Formats: sequence, structure tokens, C-alpha cells
Amino acid sequence: MCGIAGRFHPVALADAPGWREAALARLAHRGPDGAGAYRDERCELVHRRLALIDLTPTGHQPMPNEDGSVWVVFNGEIYNHAALRAQLARRGHVFRGTSDTEVLVHLYEDEGERLVDRLRGIFAFAIYDRSRGRLLLARDRFGVKPLFHARHEGAWIFASEIKAITALRGFAPALDRQACYDYLGLGYVPEPATGFSNIHALPRASTLLLTAHGERTARYHRTAAHVEDAARFVDAVDGAEQRVLEAVSRQAVADVPVASLLSGGIDSSLVVAAHGRAAGSGVTAFTVGFPDPSHDESGSAGAVARHCGMRHVTIDGGDRSLAPDAVLELMRHFDQPFADTSFIPTYWVSSA
Repeated sequence: MCGIAGRFHPVALADAPGWREAALARLAHRGPDGAGAYRDERCELVHRRLALIDLTPTGHQPMPNEDGSVWVVFNGEIYNHAALRAQLARRGHVFRGTSDTEVLVHLYEDEGERLVDRLRGIFAFAIYDRSRGRLLLARDRFGVKPLFHARHEGAWIFASEIKAITALRGFAPALDRQACYDYLGLGYVPEPATGFSNIHALPRASTLLLTAHGERTARYHRTAAHVEDAARFVDAVDGAEQRVLEAVSRQAVADVPVASLLSGGIDSSLVVAAHGRAAGSGVTAFTVGFPDPSHDESGSAGAVARHCGMRHVTIDGGDRSLAPDAVLELMRHFDQPFADTSFIPTYWVSSA
């Protein structure tokens, strides 16, 4: 879902011949619906677009505000963008289109870096404040959308994928041995570390503000559990049901058809059931079937789809290649050690 990248220096950004083109090419798989770029004396932004909301040219990125003093590149979806748009319009902001991206630049004008407190969604974005000479990077509360950054010759560089950072001529990624040890013990590299000592992930629920005075990382959200001793079980069940229905309903809004990925397990079955109730009809659920019965859940997935009145499509995993070359081609998208084999059927069902 979209790819973003950029370079920033608070005083004067050096030229980087070929980086823009290389970054756009390396992120092309993230955004088949368009590409854009912006450059001035301090900042360069690139974007690959996967159009979900506002399919018209008014959703093109990088996107400015009315006078070009604020620019944004954005990957993700802001679920409460309609409500925020209405509030901003009442304050006098004028919108050219209906994209959730445009809400970001106007909300930044009013709220500054605290705009993240108002957002409900999954996102990674960069906002360049040209008039104040600063860049704001932000990532959603649970880190669904990836965002990486590095320093090179006094400038900052960031991207949705590490490969767009390493496209910068002269930048050499350095192996992080501690990250390798962590990966072998845990099966993943704990953020903000990556597989490289000179490239870092922006932590979830965090912002990174870059100015002439340096950089400042801030955490804007923490999750905490609170026990309600007086709560009744039936009320907890009803409350959980309502929250699931509201969350799925918010996240199933797009200007393109929305489908469900159905594994046959409890989690995806609950989401699919909530999606069917929110959408009413016309929902299609996709499942990957496996030739080994001990790993195949297509039967239970089909039963869930029938119960929910959905069209069900089963993708035959036996027809898909698990040859080393095919798996390595998928691994290149992660840019660093990754151990969850579920990415293989997830890729199959998504490509279908």
C-alpha cells in the first residue's frame, strides 16, 4: 500500500544523481497507480501510489497545502478522515479532493506535530514544513506501516523499505551483529534495530522531528490494561462485539472493492463475520488451500463464508511455486531477516 521515501537537510540538501529514479523503481511494487516527486533546496520527496481513496488526480502525491508551504508523502489509511475533514472545513480549510492524504496537511497546519493524536488508522508519513525548515516523520500506534531512516553525510534519508535508502549512491549498509543474534534467538529483529547498524526503524506510536537543531523522537501513545472489578462478563462480551464491529466497519471503507482474507481460524473468521455484517452483501472472501490435509483450512473457511453469506474463492496452494528462486524473490521485499512463513500464503492470496 503506497511507498514513500525522501531526503532532508535543514540547510542545503546535496544533489544525489539517480537516487530519485532508483528509489521510485525499488518501490514500484508498492504503488502501481502513480508516481510523483518534489524537490527544493532542503528536501526531496518521492511517492508510489496505490489508490484506495479518491482515485482522481487530486489524490496525487507528494501533496501540498494551498500555498505550497507544507508537503506530505503518506502510506496507509486514516479511518476518521471524513470526520476530521468536516471539522477542518468548519475552521475555514478548503479541500481540492476527497483523499485522506489531504487531511494530513491541513491538520498539520492547525495541530503541528500533535496531529498524530487525532488520527485513527494505519500510517507512515513525512510532512515537510518548508516555511519552518523541518521534517516530521510519523508511524501508527501499532507499527503496521513500516518506516526506516538513516543519516548520510549530514542529511537524513527515510523510506518505506530499506532498499530505497540503500539506493543512495555512496551509502553502505553496515551489518548489525547484535541484530543477527537477536534474530536467531527471537525469530525477528526488535525495533528500532534493523539488520543494519546504520539504518533504524521509527518505533511504533512515535514521531521523529528533524530540524536545524537536531532530531527529536517522541512517543505519542501507549497501551495499558485496566481491570474493572465491577464489570460483568456479559457486558464485556457485548462491549467487545461492538468494538470489533465498529473497527472493521471503519476499516472497510474505500473507493475500490474491499475483500476479506479468510484463513479458517478464529481471528480471521471473526473479522470476516464483522465485515459481512457491516457491508451487508457483495463481500468476497479469499482462502489459500493446501494439498496437505494437516495444513489445509479451506473446508472450515468455506463453512464460515457460507454461514456469513459470502462469495468464497479458494486459491490452490498446490499450483503455486515453492522453488527456492520463488521464495527468495519474496524474501527480497523484507530487506532484513524475517522468519514468519505465513508471508508465503499471504502473498499468494493478496496477489490473487
